[in-house]
Amino acid sequence: MQNHSHLAMVSPAPGFAVRVMARLAERERARARRRALIGSALLAGAASAMLAFAAIQLVSAIWILVTNPQVIVTLLNAFELLAFWVDKLLGALWIAANVIAENLDPMQMTLYAAAVFVLTMLWVRVVTGSFQSSFSTNHVGGL
Repeated sequence: MQNHSHLAMVSPAPGFAVRVMARLAERERARARRRALIGSALLAGAASAMLAFAAIQLVSAIWILVTNPQVIVTLLNAFELLAFWVDKLLGALWIAANVIAENLDPMQMTLYAAAVFVLTMLWVRVVTGSFQSSFSTNHVGGL
């Protein structure tokens, strides 16, 4: 067994831990900045690629319409038929809603409104996460 009594305990210089923690915090902030920069560059690149694709599709559609005027007449006829059926569907839904509303008493309407409220709050809870999230726990980078 070796005797280590002749070794002296060396303590770090004053402020050493603070400097190390500051350096680590700066490194984490720099890493977070790099990630944010790369993420925003990827987002901008994807958005510009999608915008370019949409512009090309729009230009090609306009070119087809300009070179083939009969396509416009066909599209108008198709939209007229679509508008007719959408109008009939909305009319049927309006009639159904009126029949339901006329046959409900105030207590049933209150229960229905409460059910809609509860379902809406459940949806908000699922989409946003916990209601108790705080700003102190949601931070980017840093310690």
